[in-house]
Amino acid sequence: MNAFDLVVVAAVAFGALHGLRNGLLTMVTSFVALIAALYLASVHYAETAAIIARQFGTNPTLATVLGYVAVFLVVFIAVQFVGGIIVSVLRMASLGWIDRLAGGFLGGAIAAAVAGLAVMLLTTVLPANAALLRNSEAAPMLLAYDAMLVRYIPEEAKEAYQRNRDILIRAWIAEASRRSSGSAPADSSSPTAR
Repeated sequence: MNAFDLVVVAAVAFGALHGLRNGLLTMVTSFVALIAALYLASVHYAETAAIIARQFGTNPTLATVLGYVAVFLVVFIAVQFVGGIIVSVLRMASLGWIDRLAGGFLGGAIAAAVAGLAVMLLTTVLPANAALLRNSEAAPMLLAYDAMLVRYIPEEAKEAYQRNRDILIRAWIAEASRRSSGSAPADSSSPTAR
């Protein structure tokens, strides 16, 4: 496990604990916020990306990813805020431990979905064979899960994502082949670099 894997595990654990603490009603609000943020970010990222590119002079792929993330965060936070008000009113009818247990499951699932989206975005903006993702144990599982989310990322970023994802998949397959044949991973560093 590398640092990225630890962050994913911590995020899913935090999501589950958050759900246990807050219950199903709050987690349903988070789920609705996630769906609304994914959809609206996939529809309206271009306007924000254009502003970012113009103001900061970033390359188009980075501006697209930042625009997507900005719209996603604004929508997610706004829906969470409104949902929090609604949940506060509904809490007057306490649902007890069932609400909290179901909230724990949904909280973990939401955190896993956000981690999957993070892997997609990192795959898009990092170099194709970045060690952070290449050496990750969680990233392959999250990328497999991400197949249904790929339609919600910006077209401009989708090409870079798919290219880098394919390179990572080939690296993971090669590593799995080396492990199954009992070979040690090849050391690509030169003796003079040590």
